[in-house]
Amino acid sequence: MATTHMTVGRVKPLVDRAGAESSAYQFVREAYQNSVEAGATAVKIMPELGATRIGVYRFLLVDDGRSMSSHELVSFVNKFGGGGKPIGDQHENYGIGLKTSTLPWNHHGVIVVARQGGETNLIRLQLDSSANEYGLRQWEVEDPYGEVEVLDYLPLARKEAGAWTPQVDRDFEPVDGTRVRDLLDAFIDDNHGTVVVLCGNASTDDTFLATGAGGQLAAGPISGTATYLSQRYDTLPVPVEVLELRSENRSEWPKSPDEISSGQMADATADWAIRVRHPMGLGDFLRSGSKRGTRVPEHQGTVELKDGTRAHWFLLSKDEAYDGGGAGNAYWKSSIAVRYRGEIYVWGSSQRQRFRQFGVTRANVIDRCTIVLEPPENNGGPGVYPDSSRSRLLWTGGKNLPWSDWAKMFQARMPDEIEQALADATAELTKLNPEDLNDVQQKRISKFAKRIAGSWRRLASAKDDPSAVSSTRVRSLGRVGGGGTETGGGGGGSGGGGSGQGSPERFIEDANGEERPTVEVKRPNELPMVRWVPKEEVDNPVLAALWQEAEFAIDANLECPIIRDSIDYWTSEYPSLDPDDIARSVQRVYGLKLQTVVAHMIAAKRKGRIKQDELEQALSPVALTAALAGFLVEDRALAGDLGALEGKRKAALKSS
Repeated sequence: MATTHMTVGRVKPLVDRAGAESSAYQFVREAYQNSVEAGATAVKIMPELGATRIGVYRFLLVDDGRSMSSHELVSFVNKFGGGGKPIGDQHENYGIGLKTSTLPWNHHGVIVVARQGGETNLIRLQLDSSANEYGLRQWEVEDPYGEVEVLDYLPLARKEAGAWTPQVDRDFEPVDGTRVRDLLDAFIDDNHGTVVVLCGNASTDDTFLATGAGGQLAAGPISGTATYLSQRYDTLPVPVEVLELRSENRSEWPKSPDEISSGQMADATADWAIRVRHPMGLGDFLRSGSKRGTRVPEHQGTVELKDGTRAHWFLLSKDEAYDGGGAGNAYWKSSIAVRYRGEIYVWGSSQRQRFRQFGVTRANVIDRCTIVLEPPENNGGPGVYPDSSRSRLLWTGGKNLPWSDWAKMFQARMPDEIEQALADATAELTKLNPEDLNDVQQKRISKFAKRIAGSWRRLASAKDDPSAVSSTRVRSLGRVGGGGTETGGGGGGSGGGGSGQGSPERFIEDANGEERPTVEVKRPNELPMVRWVPKEEVDNPVLAALWQEAEFAIDANLECPIIRDSIDYWTSEYPSLDPDDIARSVQRVYGLKLQTVVAHMIAAKRKGRIKQDELEQALSPVALTAALAGFLVEDRALAGDLGALEGKRKAALKSS
């Protein structure tokens, strides 16, 4: 039975909506990916030369791949969902990406010049403001017999006897400033290839440094394009050359094609005008470091997670960091990303918090670590697939990616090298912990701990119901709360009730890192420990603390203004006491406050009184800082503690 196929009434709303979903530099990915799929062996990105004469800098990409005839050029480019192939399935390129990621901020035109089969032709896709619709600009062309015809494409040159013969004046400008001669000279190959030029929303718009995020024309940094390509691909399938301007100051930009051509330098020097960049794929950079021999990982490996995700991890030596400094042209900062079909997707600006979620908690280790997750694809089972803009990945059912699940699974299979780095970094901080709680404080915190109910685990025994037993691999970073290298005093300490054998009701050590049979128990015997750390460990120097869920610990900021103000105040009140004793007393009191706040909120979540997102808000650094503000209760405790110290000091003087 015949079917009348569905058609699209208006294209512009669909293009603009898809463009609004595009991430920064998505158009660069789409143009480059078209080159890859066209079988190109070289790609070049640069300012379009001709328009530099009038002070306009347009984005130009050229490749040497298979291109299109005049008929194909009109048919494929002027069709929504046509790029030489039908719109693909959820894992295929859709054939609409370059149009949707450029047209919303290039109303003045997207120029495509195609060289194929002895012809070089140009089309200009633009916004028809009268109809408020995208389409091809038409050209009046005189045929060999002197007749004028209207075409959707402009013939630029024809190859005759092995040489290209212009079909129009070489100085003709299809768009203001951009000449035919410069477009023809831009080709890499004499026989085939494609040139793409972005003309912005007006004839004076600069698009060379554009980001195109959300379908808007916005300027990016001079290194933005090269950096994006480096970070978007695991391995760049086709070598790409990017001409990078010297400065973001327009007054220093080249003013002519000759100035650009003569000013190119392979490496930065004192007088370079244009630097030629050759980005490398992020995966290549992570695996082997840069060509200059820096940032080569000391350790790397792959962890298999239970849902089929492969976690590729990289750890630099202690004296190096992924600092975004540009080694290898990657400008990579330590991050947790996702790899899908050779492309890299990175989420969020709070990467340190993501690392902590994955159990990598020390700043020294975070700065030199990168994790690239490679999940299964959504093919008849749980997995990932891209959204229509290919700017982000989704999980089966249109859900967000399962970051919490991945974090827990990675923690359970934490590589030994990362565990050791964490242990070493944590050991360096133990000297910052204050003294143990005194007897009164120990009794007080022990009583409080008995009021906190939660869900914890212990090693299974033969008496346990087999249906309640599950296998769990627990990290062996040292005992939590029962002494050992990680237990500090004052607000850190054992918190009372420690068994001397670690904390089997919350933390089961296995020296070999193997999975062990465990069961859930309902009541812990201790509170989270507190570790007093330098301000660098909590990211923001003015905030008081950071909850480290993976380690059941609170990192408290030694330099937090609340703590410093309290130390300064009590030092002035008791000038005869040792300032270090006063500082330890302040840390003990405020550490105890942090312990009880965190324990109360965890208990509330365990009892179903608050939700997970509410717990995360309550234990955020800002919320923990607010919990310490006020001074009233803490000052009463400090007045008693320091008064007792002063009494002991005076008694000692009298006895001497």
